[in-house]
Amino acid sequence: MCAYRFRQRFKIFIEQYEIRELHYHSCMRTKELEVQYHLARYEDEKSKVDEEVGKVRSLQSQVQTFHKTETELRQQLNVYIDKFKQVSRRCGDVWVVASRATFFFLCRFLQF
Repeated sequence: MCAYRFRQRFKIFIEQYEIRELHYHSCMRTKELEVQYHLARYEDEKSKVDEEVGKVRSLQSQVQTFHKTETELRQQLNVYIDKFKQVSRRCGDVWVVASRATFFFLCRFLQF
């Protein structure tokens, strides 16, 4: 009878061991899938970040171009303002009268 009980206990022990082994493999498979999921997510986020970095570089380049253009245009504007001041000093009162007449004409034309 002792041998019979020992066989049953040993058989139950082996079944429990097999069940634990299956559970362990299931847990390992779950962890592997989680790792794969997180790696895929990481790659996706990395590609999004790389894309955003490209956009940032492009926009920085545009900003630098716009800043350079603005600086050049301001320099041209200053040159024209200086020329205008020189012409207005030479013309004196005649220029003031002509500019007032032009202003009134433009006001009527634009209906201010």
